[in-house]
Amino acid sequence: MSVSIVTGASRGIGLEITRSLLANNSAVVTISRSVSDELRGLQSLQLDIIQGDVADRDISKLAVDTAIAKHGKLDCVILNHGILSPVGRIADVDVAEVTQNMNINFVSLLHTIQLALPHLRDSRGKILMVSSGAATGAYAAWGAYNASKAAMNTLAKTLAGEEKGVVSLAIRPGVVDTGMQEDIRRVGKTHMPPEMHSKFVELHSQGKLVKPQDTARVYANLAISSVNENLSNLSGQFLSWDGKYTRFCTTCSAYVMSSNLHTDNTKLKHTFENYKLRLNESVTSTAYNLPNDLVIDKIDTQLGYKEFAKRVALNDLFVNQHRDLQMLFFARCSSELVAFTVDITDDTTHSTHSTHDENATTQQQQQNQPRTPSPHYTPLLAFPPLLNADKAFDTPSAASLNSAQWALSDGSGRLFVCGGAGNAERAKELLYNGNLSPFFIHLYVPSLNTLVISTTLTFESDDVTKKTQFDLLAVDLASASETLNDGVLWRLRTLDYPCLVDYVDGEWVVGSASGFCGVEKDGSIEGVAGAADGATDAEQTQKGEQADQRHPPAQYGWSQDDDTVTVSVKLDHIGEKNSYAPVIHTNQIKLPSLNPEFVPLYADVDPEESTWTLNRQLSLLEVDLSKKSQSHVRWVDLFDQSFTPPFGTVDETRSKEDLEEALQSMEKYTQEGHVDGTQEPQLRPGGLNDIPSLAKGEMDDSVDSSVGKTMVMTRFRDVSELTAYPAHQLLSTPLPSYPSPHPSIVISHDVSLSGTLFDLGTLSHLDTFAALPFVMASKRDLRFAYHLSNSLVVVFEGGKIEGAGNAYIYYQCEGDGVSAAQSVVQIGGHQKGALLGVSYFHSKHLLVALCENCLVILSNLI
Repeated sequence: MSVSIVTGASRGIGLEITRSLLANNSAVVTISRSVSDELRGLQSLQLDIIQGDVADRDISKLAVDTAIAKHGKLDCVILNHGILSPVGRIADVDVAEVTQNMNINFVSLLHTIQLALPHLRDSRGKILMVSSGAATGAYAAWGAYNASKAAMNTLAKTLAGEEKGVVSLAIRPGVVDTGMQEDIRRVGKTHMPPEMHSKFVELHSQGKLVKPQDTARVYANLAISSVNENLSNLSGQFLSWDGKYTRFCTTCSAYVMSSNLHTDNTKLKHTFENYKLRLNESVTSTAYNLPNDLVIDKIDTQLGYKEFAKRVALNDLFVNQHRDLQMLFFARCSSELVAFTVDITDDTTHSTHSTHDENATTQQQQQNQPRTPSPHYTPLLAFPPLLNADKAFDTPSAASLNSAQWALSDGSGRLFVCGGAGNAERAKELLYNGNLSPFFIHLYVPSLNTLVISTTLTFESDDVTKKTQFDLLAVDLASASETLNDGVLWRLRTLDYPCLVDYVDGEWVVGSASGFCGVEKDGSIEGVAGAADGATDAEQTQKGEQADQRHPPAQYGWSQDDDTVTVSVKLDHIGEKNSYAPVIHTNQIKLPSLNPEFVPLYADVDPEESTWTLNRQLSLLEVDLSKKSQSHVRWVDLFDQSFTPPFGTVDETRSKEDLEEALQSMEKYTQEGHVDGTQEPQLRPGGLNDIPSLAKGEMDDSVDSSVGKTMVMTRFRDVSELTAYPAHQLLSTPLPSYPSPHPSIVISHDVSLSGTLFDLGTLSHLDTFAALPFVMASKRDLRFAYHLSNSLVVVFEGGKIEGAGNAYIYYQCEGDGVSAAQSVVQIGGHQKGALLGVSYFHSKHLLVALCENCLVILSNLI
């Protein structure tokens, strides 16, 4: 595994180089002045992000020290950072700005190179400098930039003569489609010769700009390539990314592309005001005791944090995806673990199991009705004990292979394929380092005859976040002749338990809080295990010192009225005017104190009517943006929602009057009453009398925006080419049901405090569940959240605390409606025990819930 430092990695070429290196199982330490969501979304075992100015020698030292402490070596330094400004004729530019340009583009290189050289000598490594055609082109109005890149080229040539064991190259990346090109097209016309400016504009309009990922592959492949005689002979030269000497580098073996989920603003519920309770009189709820000799394992509260979080998120009732009205669960019979199938039939003669007292009335009513759905239990397999088990088991799990066969795991690391009571094929084992590796079954894909499973790995590490890690594996059952290892198709590693696993239209879709990196099929990954074992105290101290730098507090705020959006920016210091003066265009703005580049606004403004003022006493810049022909239309964000500013996003600062009005609206989310607007108290299905308040005193934007599970989604057809997405808060997945639901997810939309429904195949925004993060945040004991297409969301409480154990159903708000229905029913809790799993069957409109002490069947709830 190679180890590289990449500067200027927050966006553009540097970001793409980092992605490409990570996809090739390289370790990367990045340096950047800001940390974009795209870069943060790449977090993995092999990535360390350092935020700071590369011109600060201490920042470069921290990067080098981190690489050595964590990986024991340094193979390559890629110097990508740089600025274009000042743009102007030599006769007119400010010399102070030229000095700043040279300090960033050239002098800062020396800090990083000097600190890295002792380690690069040891590894016979490489220094790759991202140069420019401007080094030899002498472009008018780019005097400082031309000179700094020419100095860079000369530095590479000098190093080649002085450091014979280190390859130094200056490489022209081409005219790349980055933010710098946007600046050239936008502001270059003022200072650049017309023919030169037109050249760059035409390259863009004709689609001839180089894609950042294409040129990034060259630098990444050079970084991971072993140094041979041919490469050594190139040391000191100025090369083009697509020249004959570097053409061989354009075929990296793996590459991670980034993408995003784009919200359709027209599908947000802008007019929504409240949810209102709707009494569903057709609901019947019956609790059936489990057979007396069955005991379901309770959740071990002594598990580590990650393992416990994983355990409470698992659904322990497994739907047969090939047969209606059948499920499977695991229980102990005389201490022996047994897999039981449950079939639901319309036959009252088999309803022999007693019900709990709280359901006696309901049970008696249902006995007077013909053909009441009832469960029938069949033991499928009693698992043979494992002698001399040397580690804790995982949670038992299952997946239906067809209408009659199940793939079963007792959590020990063994897979059983069973087609009838006691009729199981020989167990196949999953091994890691020669030992059984306990695993959990996530998914079976019939078209591929492939199981996807996850296994938990434990490492010795001073970094608590890396003690427990998870591998996700796809296993071809036909190829798994002796062990499951024989059939492994691909294997990924993550720091957090996978919260999303699916296969859609020929693509794998997986998600976890920290993203994934590729590992070998046997689980080995050069240097990573050592990294987990070898984090030093010095490394932890350095990381602690950097924690605040990586997540700086927001330095701006914004508010609005009917006609104006006001942006307030706190200045660290007041320097020259161009260091703070905003530049306002119709649909974009540049705030130099936050970011040197233009960023797109949420909606158009009138630059002529917009103003700004500087309060020197408070070091505060205030910008008043005049809304253009959009009076009385509120902005839901300051910036275009498809764009994530590198300096972070902040919510609108609202007046006291606005907040009081919003709170009143939020309180109406849980008003009790009919959809027609009447507010008479209503009995709740199931006779529940202890529903908690969902609003008063509980509205907390910081909680609402973080509800759900953090998820970095990754898609791929070939495991060597991963497509990663920025982190989102996952609110809901499809309700486990028969027939199988279409793959989709509901994620949090922070600005509107709603849940946006996305199709996992097309990645299109299908619909929106209004106020979903808010109502979920109010739950005291949330266990599951599932949606049924775009019709409704069911939020289940676990029932572990007094008064909980309810299922809350939030129905879709139709069109531009102002309200939607909700209903509530008690499922778990009290004598029933904690909720463990749920399944739904469309044919009979049945929701089945497995609790610790009973099975609950609800008819006509949905």
